[in-house]
Amino acid sequence: DTPAPWVELHSAATAQLLLTHLEASGASKYALFVGNTRRTSVQESEAAYQRWCAGRQDPVVYSLNESEGENAGYQAAQQLLQAHPDVDGVLVLIDTFASGAVRAFQEQDIAIPEQMRVVTRYDGIRARESLPPLTAVNMHLDEVARQAITLLFDLLAGKKVSHSDGIMPELVVRASTCR
Repeated sequence: DTPAPWVELHSAATAQLLLTHLEASGASKYALFVGNTRRTSVQESEAAYQRWCAGRQDPVVYSLNESEGENAGYQAAQQLLQAHPDVDGVLVLIDTFASGAVRAFQEQDIAIPEQMRVVTRYDGIRARESLPPLTAVNMHLDEVARQAITLLFDLLAGKKVSHSDGIMPELVVRASTCR
C-alpha cells in the first residue's frame, strides 16, 4: 500500500526544542505526559524524549487517556509529585493535559515556574490563558493546513504526491518557564 500524503509537523524537533528550553530555564529532571494514542506525533515526540534522557536521567513518561482531558493531566501530575518529587520540568504534549497538570501543581502549592516548569506543544487558547501562561510552540497550523489542502488538490488532480515539508516550529516563551 502507498502511504497517504502527509504534512511534516516536525514532532521530534518540537520535543527537542521544548526540552532544550526546559533545561535552559533551569529544570534538571524532566517528565513527559503524552496521549495513549499511537499517532506519529506521539511516537516521534516520545522517541525524542527517550533520546534526550539517554545519559541524563531515567525516563519518566505518563501515557494518558486523551478522552479524560484535563482530569488525566491532573491525575498524572498528582502521581508525578508522589513518585518523582525531584522532577522540576514537565513536557506536556496535549494542552488539555497541561491545564490539568497546572491545577494539580497549584493545589499542592508547587510554584510555577519557581519549583516546576511546564511546557506544552500546542500554542492554543489553553496555553495563552493559563495562569501562569504556558510556554508552547507555534506550529504554524495555518501553513500546515494550506499545505495539506494543496496535497489534497494535487492528489485529486491525479498528480503523484507523497508529503509536504511543513514549517519548523517556533518557541513561544511564557511565564511557566521564566523565573
